Amino acid sequence: MYEALSGEADLACMEPELSVRLQSEQLGHIRMEEEITPDNLTQQDTFEFEIDQTYLAELINECRR
Repeated sequence: MYEALSGEADLACMEPELSVRLQSEQLGHIRMEEEITPDNLTQQDTFEFEIDQTYLAELINECRR
């Protein structure tokens, strides 16, 4: 996704109550969707952000650490 500036990525997490998905859009924009819930039977919170492709390099470095 970083090199091609297209596609999507699901960021796996050790915590089952947290998930993050990145999806490429036009003009180098990336839609980031985060889902988190303290109780997956009764509650779900979803947040959507638009980020720029320039954030990917730092995100990749942080994930590697």
